Amino acid sequence: METTRGDILARLRGLPVERRLAALKALDEAEKDILRGVSSHELADALCLPQRNADRRVREVIGTPPKRAADFAKTLSEDLTGLQASVLALLQRNRDTRYTYADLSERFDRSESSVRVAVQELAASGYTVREQVEAGAIVLPATALRQTEPERIDFRGPSCMFGVVSDTHLGSSYAATDMLESVYDLFASEGVETVLHCGDLTEGPGDRGYRGHSNDVRDDCQDWRGLENYVSRAYPQRDGILTYCISSSKSHDGWEWCASGRDPTADVCNGRAGIDPLPARDDMKYLGHDAADLELGEEGRVTVRLFHPDGGCAYADSYKVQKFIEAMPGGTKPDVFLVGHYHSNCYVDARNVWAYAVPGMQWQSPFFRRYGKEPRVGAMLITVRLDDDGSLRSVTPENLKHYVRT
Repeated sequence: METTRGDILARLRGLPVERRLAALKALDEAEKDILRGVSSHELADALCLPQRNADRRVREVIGTPPKRAADFAKTLSEDLTGLQASVLALLQRNRDTRYTYADLSERFDRSESSVRVAVQELAASGYTVREQVEAGAIVLPATALRQTEPERIDFRGPSCMFGVVSDTHLGSSYAATDMLESVYDLFASEGVETVLHCGDLTEGPGDRGYRGHSNDVRDDCQDWRGLENYVSRAYPQRDGILTYCISSSKSHDGWEWCASGRDPTADVCNGRAGIDPLPARDDMKYLGHDAADLELGEEGRVTVRLFHPDGGCAYADSYKVQKFIEAMPGGTKPDVFLVGHYHSNCYVDARNVWAYAVPGMQWQSPFFRRYGKEPRVGAMLITVRLDDDGSLRSVTPENLKHYVRT
């Protein structure tokens, strides 16, 4: 008679609680494979393990995916081949673990060339598989993917005007999409060619995030595929305007990134391949997770840093922005520091850094209401003037605030 998941769990639950984790570790590989179809969080609950960090301990013992990752199989079968799905499942269970092509070839009993093709197709489909060329190995990172070289924006003349937006949360039922469209109309009318987006382009799929998140998300954005398709259609597009984007590795986009290794903002900007392809947005450029630097002018002597931190808001809008600047080592500070995430708006002048908390483009959601947070809705126009040698002369911000009118 075939052993089922219920049989194994019933046997484990028949043991004293303090012995269940050790018994789980002692299972043979066939029985562990049966249990790997559910998440470590669900297994910890099913076994009534009271220990602190029980789901992490279960994951270390059995190699199950993390919380909310049990639905991988449902999407894998839709657009991945058997080898692709097997490689991805292994990488998702063992984030940040390096596997050589020889290892994978032996494990799956396929040629190295077949494994290479499968890995390339996974990357083209939006999974952030990183290849270590010299070692002939691959890894699915669990840590943020940061920009390695600054992006150069070369403009002619003594000044440059660019638009700044943040926290647009497209896919949320509370996204201020009409305001976002009007802001891009204003950018176009002012002759803006560059817009900087400070993160949380999307709300993240409804099936990730906090309990009840699906109730705050559009019906067609409940999974990553629907979310990416919607955002690709809905984000404003204006002739002559290029939007530079970062994403969060911890919240919203980061929920999907942490669970599966794909970044919705990267897919919207760069497109994805596969059975259900998504064309790239030529008017959007993805710069990586959490932070990115842009160099302005012919000499590139002025640095603008986009930053999307993690964590909650402080008692004062300016407090965390100031602390971030104080923590910057000498020689690494930007000239202009644009901070998203907090849905606030303020200016901080510290250590010769012009810093701004950038307002968001989302009306107050139930999540914000529970924390007593009133979001600032709006955008910014910033004019940077340079001296003859390309160094920074002045920064002039213009706040574009929006209000709910009754």
